Amino acid sequence: MKSIYFLAIALVGAMLLFSGCPIGIDYPLDEPGSKSIDKALLGTWTSDKEDATIKKVSIVKKDKTSYTIEVLEVGEYYTMETRMYTAWVTQIDKEKFLYAKPDNEDKYYIYRYKVTGKGSFETYDVGLLVGGIDGVTSTAAFREEVSKSMKMDDCFSDLQIWKKL
Repeated sequence: MKSIYFLAIALVGAMLLFSGCPIGIDYPLDEPGSKSIDKALLGTWTSDKEDATIKKVSIVKKDKTSYTIEVLEVGEYYTMETRMYTAWVTQIDKEKFLYAKPDNEDKYYIYRYKVTGKGSFETYDVGLLVGGIDGVTSTAAFREEVSKSMKMDDCFSDLQIWKKL
């Protein structure tokens, strides 16, 4: 019986690890307010991905270095207590990242993003594949973990395509 219980826990853990759900981190990916916003991200965006956690968002300029993001429509697996976030952008090794902090939480969530044309962009979940969450002990350590993880094949997952409304 114990072996079945252990197997069930191991399977659930593996599913969570590879499900593409971002994990909240105690540190921001960069110093909030240190980079200018990417104006290409401004607007109301929708995704028709069937299993998307977030399906529709509004991204507005809060100031010259940050955004206010409001989640307008969610999928079945949205578990956050808020729909309001403050967000920033940064770059690591030529890749662009959006990192967001829920208004009611002291955690940060990161996504790689890529503008793919006028009126569209892609987001990807970012895997921490070298030291994992335990290796993130500061903003500098977080950036180093992402940089090293990007050199691995499975760093970016769960592609989501966004179209501007």
